Amino acid sequence: ATDSTSTTEAATPSAVKAAYDKASAAAPANHSHYQFFTANGTFTVPDGVTQVFVEMLGGGGGGGGGGHTSNTDGLLYCSGGNAGKSGEPEIAIVPVIAGNNYPVTVGAGGASGAGGVLPNSNPTGNVVQVGQAGNSGINGGNSIFIDVVANGGAGGAGGIVQSRIPLSGFNQLDSISGGNAETTFFGKGGTGAVLSNGSNASGYGAGGGGGASVNSLNIALSGYAGGRGSSGFVKISW
Repeated sequence: ATDSTSTTEAATPSAVKAAYDKASAAAPANHSHYQFFTANGTFTVPDGVTQVFVEMLGGGGGGGGGGHTSNTDGLLYCSGGNAGKSGEPEIAIVPVIAGNNYPVTVGAGGASGAGGVLPNSNPTGNVVQVGQAGNSGINGGNSIFIDVVANGGAGGAGGIVQSRIPLSGFNQLDSISGGNAETTFFGKGGTGAVLSNGSNASGYGAGGGGGASVNSLNIALSGYAGGRGSSGFVKISW
């Protein structure tokens, strides 16, 4: 175990910006060197260094897939998938031993959730063939350095399929957009759109967009998949 001093913030856009500002203020002025990891690796402590300043971000969660149902009498409702959440930021001052090698883990972006599918049999007459809810996106991976952990963002929930009293014109909606993920200081969240997969996140630690649902009028065989979250990072300064 080490005696690191760390701070974790909920991964809202304002909190991510606040964590960055806090990191900038807390970093000693003599930190003239740094190593930036966007993939797993090893940090070798330079001679004479006894502590390092660490800034890290967990991977963003994948977007959930949209639901799918064949709605022949307007009594069913299926929703688009939810967007993935951003990874958590973490800052810390960590004691180290010169010459030692320390593993660095960078949280991967969460994979997208697949869209729900219809059963093999086709609906006839007024029979309602209920499809499946969309699959949830996968959680983003944790970024880790020694005993400091920045948690990955949660994957978005898949779109649901549920009974609903029909509203005027509602059963004519053949697709409902997936959710939009938050954009933070470090990365742009994926977005959702009708009749479309959720888009992938870009930058660092952002969530993927949700996949669109498919209802009775669309010939697609499944709901649309969510987008992939983006990986986090680990920055070590000394």
